Amino acid sequence: TDAIPFAGDPDLDNDNDGLNALLEHALGSIKGDAGNSPESYMKIGAGMFSDGVGGSGEYLTISYRRNLAADDVEFEVQIATDLAAWTSLGTEFVSSVSNNDGTENVTYRSTAKLASIPREFIRLLVTIRP
Repeated sequence: TDAIPFAGDPDLDNDNDGLNALLEHALGSIKGDAGNSPESYMKIGAGMFSDGVGGSGEYLTISYRRNLAADDVEFEVQIATDLAAWTSLGTEFVSSVSNNDGTENVTYRSTAKLASIPREFIRLLVTIRP
């Protein structure tokens, strides 16, 4: 296997780059590099997608880089309308594209059209697999 297990305190940010150790491992950031790692930050946006019934609409999206060797990590995209009741129900996988460097860019979207709801939030939850 080419897996690289996580070791250490998941909450530490020893290189002060704004990413804790678990996120650096999960997203494929360079551990110990104190420089900005923009490739490892999630990107929130909106995109046009088919609505599945012959039309299309604009949906909230999140894209992130995933370290393919971090198979001890679980990724869960969650949405909420109030920043309190987070759920993975209502999200849909869109794509994954290899970066040819041991990582891939992954995109998910909400299943609710932006025009159909007053507000919606999206986040990435990263945890160590039990």
